[in-house]
Amino acid sequence: MQRSVDPAAVYRQYQIVFADHMEFWIPKGSNRFHFTGGARFIHGGAMPQEIVMPVITVRQAKSKKALEKTRTKQVSVSVLGSNHKITTHTHRFKLIQMEPVSDRSKALTVKIAIYDGDNPVSSIETVTFASTSTNLDDRQQSVMLTLQDQKFDKNKRYRLVLKDADTEKGNARWSCWEA
Repeated sequence: MQRSVDPAAVYRQYQIVFADHMEFWIPKGSNRFHFTGGARFIHGGAMPQEIVMPVITVRQAKSKKALEKTRTKQVSVSVLGSNHKITTHTHRFKLIQMEPVSDRSKALTVKIAIYDGDNPVSSIETVTFASTSTNLDDRQQSVMLTLQDQKFDKNKRYRLVLKDADTEKGNARWSCWEA
């Protein structure tokens, strides 16, 4: 004696909260819907992406500590070395990106030059710090600056200035001594 097995589960509107007069047919297990007609259409069993709806809960951070954790910022950059005595018209500076680029730390593009007050006295170079590496050695970069053809006062302090390329605002300054 052969038993008849219902190949699909039928859900009506009182079982699933949607619009009136709506039914859903979901094949049970690995059963298939077979339809006859011009198109040979076969639909497999219900897959999670067909029947599961993800739910995301979003909460607004309110405390200063919580806001600081969720805030995105640009990576910070430091100049390696402390005594930059420049004796030729070109000088190489080594720079290091302090943290890797991540969801919370964004890449930074800076314009770098040596300044006398508000005036650049060297070439202005553009460098992008966008390394995702956790290794500090991989986040080092060098920049070669060429001094303008002019006289420099060996007793005066000049500054190495890094400015955000987008806003042109200085975000870091280091003192340099020209000879």
